[in-house]
Amino acid sequence: IEGFNAFNPDILRKRLLNNVKDQLDWVDLHRKSYSIDVSRDLVTGDLISGGIHQELLVTNAYPEPVQAIKAGELLAEVIAMKSPWFEKVIVDFLTVDNHSRLTKKNQASEGGINTWNYVVGFYAKERLRDLKNVEFNVHEVLQQLVDVGGRRYLLMHGHQIQGWAGLPWYGLQRRVGKEAIKRMRRRLSGFDKIVAGHFHTPLA
Repeated sequence: IEGFNAFNPDILRKRLLNNVKDQLDWVDLHRKSYSIDVSRDLVTGDLISGGIHQELLVTNAYPEPVQAIKAGELLAEVIAMKSPWFEKVIVDFLTVDNHSRLTKKNQASEGGINTWNYVVGFYAKERLRDLKNVEFNVHEVLQQLVDVGGRRYLLMHGHQIQGWAGLPWYGLQRRVGKEAIKRMRRRLSGFDKIVAGHFHTPLA
């Protein structure tokens, strides 16, 4: 923007791989005190910009099918880069998001498969099939409860959370309360934390 910054697929790949290197450096440091044998990757969507806005259709680097394949390739590269460092790498991939959807509005029925993110997940999984220490779980649902080291994380993309002024503070608390009450009434497993994406700003 006005010469101050730039973003493109090459910059994305460089930043992402640098982030993985930082993660591995952090693991190497903490292995001096702890046993860290398993890597857990929680993927909550929006790996492509999609075509949900007219501006995106004009400015995207690639059309949506190409975005999905390139995102799957990059995700697989990241997981493969991490795999030699751990006895096991477990990926939990949620297919439901908003940027990769194929319908004008978010789809309730079959929303987890009528999306380019479905392609991203299964393409990445296929590329990683020869890595025997990688477990790649694709969840074709709006939300998924996963256990990580005895803590229960409720995965969701986050587009179902009502925001305000760009920051969904009240929406997050309301979603946590609604999920807790709903699960308690149905005698479902509770959760310790919600893991979400969607919002393009740090919330913690």
